[in-house]
Amino acid sequence: MRLKFHTDPEHGWIEVKRMDLRRLGLLNKISSYSFQNADSVFLEQDVDAALFVRAFERSGSTKIEFIECHREVTPIRNYMPYKRQESRP
Repeated sequence: MRLKFHTDPEHGWIEVKRMDLRRLGLLNKISSYSFQNADSVFLEQDVDAALFVRAFERSGSTKIEFIECHREVTPIRNYMPYKRQESRP
């Protein structure tokens, strides 16, 4: 799996699809320090991204490859904060 790792001079986020959070049972575990835009969720690097990576590795899925995307000013900070959702089967 290839994931974008977005960074600005102050922080970073990995971009994942909401369906991947659902598949891993993480919809209600992501904090409001992450952001969302359409079907993508931008997991903040300190806690939420690590939570996703651990769950992904435990699921036996293929290895994650990160593609770094650095910007001096990122639009991610203007997206809506993530709002926890209940996982549905």
